[in-house]
Amino acid sequence: MKQTCLLLAAFAVCLTAGAQSRYLDEVFSDVTVTSDVAYGSNVTVIPMLLGGMPANAPILCDIYEPAGDTETDRPLILYFHTGNFLPQYVNGSPLGTKTDSTTVEICTRYAKMGYVVASVDYRLGWNPTAATQSERTLQLIQAAYRGVQDSRTAVRFFRKSVAEDGNPYGIDDTKIGCIGEGTGGYITLASAGISSYNDIIFDDMGAPITKFFYDPGDGSSIPMVIEAMNGDPDATTDGYAPPGVFGPDAVQLCVANHVGYSSEFDFQMNLGGAIGDLNWLDEGDIPMVSVQCPHDPFAPYETAVLIVPTTNEPVVEVSGGYDIHEEINNYATNNNAVFAECDLLEDPHAAVNNGWDGLFPVFNSYVDGTPTEPFDSSPWQWWSEAAVQAYDDAYGTNILATQLTLNPTMGEAEAMYWIDQIMDYNTPRMGLAMGVVEQWQLDGARYIEEVFDEVSVTSDVVYGSNVTVLPMLLGALPAEAPLTCDIYEPAGDEACDRPLILYFHTGNFLPQYLNGSPLGNKDDSCAVAVCTKFAKMGYVVASCDYRLGWNPTAATQSERTLQLIQAAYRGLQDSRTAVRYFRKSIAEDDNPYRVANDKIAMFGEGTGGYITLASAGISSYNDIILDDMGAP
Repeated sequence: MKQTCLLLAAFAVCLTAGAQSRYLDEVFSDVTVTSDVAYGSNVTVIPMLLGGMPANAPILCDIYEPAGDTETDRPLILYFHTGNFLPQYVNGSPLGTKTDSTTVEICTRYAKMGYVVASVDYRLGWNPTAATQSERTLQLIQAAYRGVQDSRTAVRFFRKSVAEDGNPYGIDDTKIGCIGEGTGGYITLASAGISSYNDIIFDDMGAPITKFFYDPGDGSSIPMVIEAMNGDPDATTDGYAPPGVFGPDAVQLCVANHVGYSSEFDFQMNLGGAIGDLNWLDEGDIPMVSVQCPHDPFAPYETAVLIVPTTNEPVVEVSGGYDIHEEINNYATNNNAVFAECDLLEDPHAAVNNGWDGLFPVFNSYVDGTPTEPFDSSPWQWWSEAAVQAYDDAYGTNILATQLTLNPTMGEAEAMYWIDQIMDYNTPRMGLAMGVVEQWQLDGARYIEEVFDEVSVTSDVVYGSNVTVLPMLLGALPAEAPLTCDIYEPAGDEACDRPLILYFHTGNFLPQYLNGSPLGNKDDSCAVAVCTKFAKMGYVVASCDYRLGWNPTAATQSERTLQLIQAAYRGLQDSRTAVRYFRKSIAEDDNPYRVANDKIAMFGEGTGGYITLASAGISSYNDIILDDMGAP
């Protein structure tokens, strides 16, 4: 009995460490990265920083996959890095690429969990030193608009790859999430919230959002983005600046990409960004997680004017994590209900986020409620000091000293601490939102410990019928009779796809007492105790009767052997009938016991062990009567 329990515990560990932990834990040791995949092309204004004209250019991503994975329908995460919509170093920062240290770390971790992850570049370019706030706002809004277009282009690229290219990255295009860090968070929040072009420039009552309009110099008021010029928010229409804007000819500003595919996605996580306007949010939007420092001096935690990190110039009013989640929680139906109402998922930040599950306030380096590093609003970021010093030496800049003044404790150790916290918080919520994690999986002790208090038992379920020889013990003929089992389930469990254990009791292939023993039924004390214990661990357990009957007092050993082998053969048949019964119940009866077709184990006690060992080992009829060399 002790050995049997150990075997079942090992089985439980295998289940938990395998399928049950995917998308929650790192179940792969390595990843493969395909770099610089062109997911589209569109017009960039970067050449204008050097006096040139807007020009079409490819937009790239790096694709991370779990090494050695055999799954072909994997959820996809699109990760958008930080960078202030300007190139690395030009933005006054060591960051701003799809290979930033934090970006690579998070993408790698999620790929090791079983996701496909794309680290996505997007178009850059604006002038943070423009003379007026209106001009800075105009350029930043247009840069963010291009970022939204690129994010949606990336979504459609992967959907198109599934439909037209044979799904080369092995993704499930019904399960796509976006993570945005810093500037990338502005992109993903806007992309998640904006439903149409008009949704950008008009509030929920249809009135213009005046901060997104400007005076072009003639006293009028026009939107800062114009669909005919900049393309639609999805970048599925071309856009042209009319003659006179960049010269005598019209100049293309948007190229349509991957037309005909959906830009929708299922989850958004914002890591230190903000949203352009709360009017962009609506009841029924996708679930969102926000991670932000309340003291962030650049991207406000509530609603305030965004400050350019490199120049400290004001730009435009935006709303950060606190106000975003206040808005979400004021809806009649919380957009985050899929994880906010999950009983098995505790919010460790409930005491500091007003109970708004999905909001993670980062209080880094606080003493008595006050940040000791008030300009470090991204403690999860780190970078190579040597590389930045080399750039400073080459170009006469002072980026290293400036950045270390803002974040004097910057380093890999600090960043990893916060990345650990962020991953722990976001991962189960993202998994629930994307439909790749079920609530019961969040209880890590399931299948290892008893996590349910009670079980429900459905008795005498008929799993088949077959001919029994028992009547012959009374001088009658063999007759068909039902085969029954008792089915144990964890009481109150809502999980689906639960592993199934088939338990076969002892009894010497004879009825209780006739076998000279008080045992021999599916409700033997040991059978009930074991089945109950495993049901309380979360398994579905069927205690199965099987056909009995043979004559242990037959005159010769040959006759006794003949009858016992035939009895064992019938037991083998019944064990396999039970397996097929449950598989049939899945296929034809809407899975009434909510079991997983591919997670079935047998547990045999005494005589039942003869049955389960034979059932596990015998591959065919000839496998019974012929040895491995084909001899009888």
